[in-house]
Amino acid sequence: LDIIVGTQYGDEGKGRIVHNLALQNHYFAAARAQGGNNAGHTVVHDGVTYKLNLLPTSVLVGKPGFLGRGMVLDLDVLASEVSRIGERVINPEFAIDPRVHIIMPWHKDLDALNEKANGSYAAGSTGRGIGPVYGSKHDRTGLRIIDLMNNDADRISSLIEIYASRVAHASQQDYSCLRSRYSEETGRLVDKAAFFSTLVEDVSHSLSSLLSEGKHILGEGAQAEMLDVDAKYYPRGTSSGTSAVAFWNGIGVYPKKEFSGKVIGVAKAYTTRVGNGPFVTEISGALADEIRTRAKDMNLTELR
Repeated sequence: LDIIVGTQYGDEGKGRIVHNLALQNHYFAAARAQGGNNAGHTVVHDGVTYKLNLLPTSVLVGKPGFLGRGMVLDLDVLASEVSRIGERVINPEFAIDPRVHIIMPWHKDLDALNEKANGSYAAGSTGRGIGPVYGSKHDRTGLRIIDLMNNDADRISSLIEIYASRVAHASQQDYSCLRSRYSEETGRLVDKAAFFSTLVEDVSHSLSSLLSEGKHILGEGAQAEMLDVDAKYYPRGTSSGTSAVAFWNGIGVYPKKEFSGKVIGVAKAYTTRVGNGPFVTEISGALADEIRTRAKDMNLTELR
């Protein structure tokens, strides 16, 4: 297993690296281990630009992709991504671990409320519910895709009531309206989980078996080392473990010596960062605009 990680704050150009590596016969498949649609790669394949937020780059070249247990999924975004790739006559082959947690409607509401409450300490969240879904995971009030597939009505109903109450209290919205909306949207996500059910398999077991057979797997790290939730920039980082060490846990495979390969760090000549947080220096004005334009980094708010 070779793991590709960003060595700065993300957006180092990992997409190009993992795409070029995925094209090599050396690699049988690729895997993602953490993050959700707050991450991903921009890849140009056969002259077409793809923005992959959830799927590994390997699916573009006809190789299997694996979504590990450390990821969190927005099922609507995943369905849209599969559809966009399918329009290019590419049938993506991928597997979803049953333990991945699903972003529910209340997570997006809580994301906005948390950022507002954190004030000057806000992380600059993407607002996609990533932080709150990881929070739910760790306080054991999360829903995994297997839970939606099993449609445990009592537990789901209980969580809807819990989170409708929390959001209503924090936002002064009507509890009954929130509960009704959450119930409707959750029912839709239960149906969507059923749609993806044929792709759900124990990714940890599958990857362990492939590695035992001598197959080479490409590990696609998301974001970068400095944004790791356990890094020194906490709380102004991301919500998951973005390091090479955390990658193994995110796919649920024990890092035996015979499984371990290279860790490839990706950097660029200048440093950029999306969101908030401390930085040593910052370029502004015409020079910053020129670098952003030439490097196609126009979505970045800070250049340093």
